[in-house]
Amino acid sequence: MHRTLTGLGLFALALLHAGCGTVSGTAGSHAQSVEADLRAAQEAWHGTPYAPGGSDLTGIDQISFVRRLYEDLFAIDLPRTPSRMAEAGQEVQRNDLRAGDLVLFRLAAGPSHVGIYLGRNEFAHVDIDSGVAIGRMDDAAWSDAFLTARRLNLPGQPSRQEPAPKGRPGGGQRTGW
Repeated sequence: MHRTLTGLGLFALALLHAGCGTVSGTAGSHAQSVEADLRAAQEAWHGTPYAPGGSDLTGIDQISFVRRLYEDLFAIDLPRTPSRMAEAGQEVQRNDLRAGDLVLFRLAAGPSHVGIYLGRNEFAHVDIDSGVAIGRMDDAAWSDAFLTARRLNLPGQPSRQEPAPKGRPGGGQRTGW
């Protein structure tokens, strides 16, 4: 019970931090803001155990974790499977990753593991053994399993995509997957 209350408090702080972030006109400062928001949210979930089908601080799976962060921080409703996530947004080359990009790995046939790139060669994900954790893209196992990265149009983020439709604050989009 105490862990749940503490986790909820940390999560609330992460959301407050995310809501207070400023979006500057420069891509560099925006990327730093996205990275800071993601790291604060990851920290609020850090250590939450892996639970198949789980979606809260008592236990969560990788899909629910990634979808929840995208919804809470960016108001984006992601697809519900790694294979559909691998088709979302625009493909990004590994050497062009920036905070907020989806990173997908092949641990079985096709895309089977997903995380969110944080910056500095790190990504947030749910590990079966350690729960919500930070992985390193240059770790041999993750490097060998890397499949693709996808960039979605985050609110206020420079993009090569068409401008977001009007009507949602910050240009966030629900994809309806």
